[in-house]
Amino acid sequence: MREITAKLLILTIAISIFVVGFVSTSNFASAYLKILSPTKGQKIPAGSVVNITGTSTPANATSHCVVSVIINGIQPYQKVIPTGIGSINGTKDYRLWKFTDNPVYATIKPGLNKITAKYSCSPKSDLSNNNQPTFVKYHSINVTGI
Repeated sequence: MREITAKLLILTIAISIFVVGFVSTSNFASAYLKILSPTKGQKIPAGSVVNITGTSTPANATSHCVVSVIINGIQPYQKVIPTGIGSINGTKDYRLWKFTDNPVYATIKPGLNKITAKYSCSPKSDLSNNNQPTFVKYHSINVTGI
């Protein structure tokens, strides 16, 4: 009888872990991130800085999410400014966001330029800088420097 009880307990724990993990990740299953401006294939003067705007899924009560951008793979990712209409459960509203490039960071080069936005989330209970995000989503576009 003890053996059956122990096996049932282990099975119950395993199922609980699976369900909690599924529910946690399913919150992000419909997560979105999109660069709105500039548009895919847009022609931009070479040597200029670029203003980037976008939209993303809002954070929820259990996650802390941020958006950052990178131009032509030049590290590090740059923080964007959340411009949504308000905070959600104490977090900044990244439903709308913007980034104004800085010429010290990067300018548009002649030819193809890749702009990537990154949406990354961590549990609110674990916001230390040492831990990797639990969810990351990317959206990239190419623009042409002329």
